[in-house]
Amino acid sequence: MYTKRNVRKRKVRSLRQKPQQVSIVNVIPQIRNYDITVRRKLFFEVNAQVTALTITAQNIGDTQLIATSATQGYALFSAWKLRRFRAWAVPNTVGNPVQITFEWYQNNGYGFASRPCVHTCSSMGIDTPAIISVKPEKSALQSFWQTAGGGGNFFILTCPSGTIIEIDLDCAMTDGNANSALQNAIASATAGEFYYRGLDGLALATTKFVPPAGTAVK
Repeated sequence: MYTKRNVRKRKVRSLRQKPQQVSIVNVIPQIRNYDITVRRKLFFEVNAQVTALTITAQNIGDTQLIATSATQGYALFSAWKLRRFRAWAVPNTVGNPVQITFEWYQNNGYGFASRPCVHTCSSMGIDTPAIISVKPEKSALQSFWQTAGGGGNFFILTCPSGTIIEIDLDCAMTDGNANSALQNAIASATAGEFYYRGLDGLALATTKFVPPAGTAVK
């Protein structure tokens, strides 16, 4: 016979037979690394023909810098990682196509090597530019974090004057890690100011990779 009392007894008996599952919650939060990491996209306009030019890891690290005196500067970030490289080149005259060639550097000089890979693209007509859009393979050396002062060769680039380049980076300021000095000296800078350089790590007067107008370049 089913009564309210019997139903209640059955529920109590059922609870006694099935042990309650208690979830253990970790109340202590994980202490994460306090490094500052930001994503940055940098643009450059090529002002002269570039032929088989090797860009190093330090060149890229030196594109963003902070001056410590009028003639000395340091890379703003202590490490960076390349997400993607893009380039666009428009033909300068009708029927005169232009070409971009991009090659991941195979051997960085430290006893390791990446799979050789060359990307190339040519413009068509007057309205279809040459376009390169590449990212490092997961197993390639170029996919790892790079120290700003690292001297390893990164890629080899050929492109015409007028090419627009974009590099998409993850940049990190690592606590307790001194930033590296620039490979090429600066001049007439103001201590404490933030500046840009060309993709080849050179100053505005000598670089072939000019940052956008209005940016402070040294």
